[in-house]
Amino acid sequence: FFFQAEDGIRDIGVTGVQTCALPISKPLLSRRILSPCHCEEPTSARLLQELSKATELDFNEIHIGAAMHDEAVGNLDGFIEYEGWLEKANAGRPMNRIRHQRDVLNGFCEKSRAAGVKTYLWHHELWFPDAVKKAFSKEFRDGRIDPTGKFAEKYLCSRFKTARKQLPQLDGLILTLAETSQVVYQADASESEIIDQTTAFLKLLDRSLREAGWDYVLRLFCWEEKEYRIMSGAIARLPKKPVVMIKAVPFDWHRSEEHTS
Repeated sequence: FFFQAEDGIRDIGVTGVQTCALPISKPLLSRRILSPCHCEEPTSARLLQELSKATELDFNEIHIGAAMHDEAVGNLDGFIEYEGWLEKANAGRPMNRIRHQRDVLNGFCEKSRAAGVKTYLWHHELWFPDAVKKAFSKEFRDGRIDPTGKFAEKYLCSRFKTARKQLPQLDGLILTLAETSQVVYQADASESEIIDQTTAFLKLLDRSLREAGWDYVLRLFCWEEKEYRIMSGAIARLPKKPVVMIKAVPFDWHRSEEHTS
């Protein structure tokens, strides 16, 4: 369990600090994480510099932010070419940039594994790039979709399996359940209804990830006491409890609001 203090402890020389997240659960103290969080397309030179710093300071994980907020090449989708029934969504995507990002990440993961350092990629969920919305426009209503419906489930399962194949040495994903393009629950629903809706989505997400062979960390945005009750109540219902990172900040995005930049 990680508690992200945002502008709190940032001294990378302090043992147990993720630069902005403090591990507070004893079983996870062995995870020493460097999370530079550069919101830009990764380069081999920068990643290797971060790996050098990680090994120098005895970190054993690196969390890569990449171009998280870039519609064209952001998130996990920005590293993969869709396959099978999703292939038509490749039309109009910047495939050269996507292939280059993937080559950079795969090359880095090979070197980080050799150095004994695990690599995780930051990703927003539930996220549908514009290319997917355009290719499957009939599935969306005003850009929105049922987060636990058949299309969402099929999409998640297919994309995670494709990503597992195309990024074979990436160790896992950091899943941010905020700043997304989809609504998971409506804020005006009752608390019990919100917990039910959130639980259904987290179970779908967990099942899709595990079937594809992914390790993951849930990154939550919580500030009000109600939000903690909702998320802890939903996570408690998962068959296997995931690692959780909480960003505790006010006035940030919400799981019931679409992210706009």
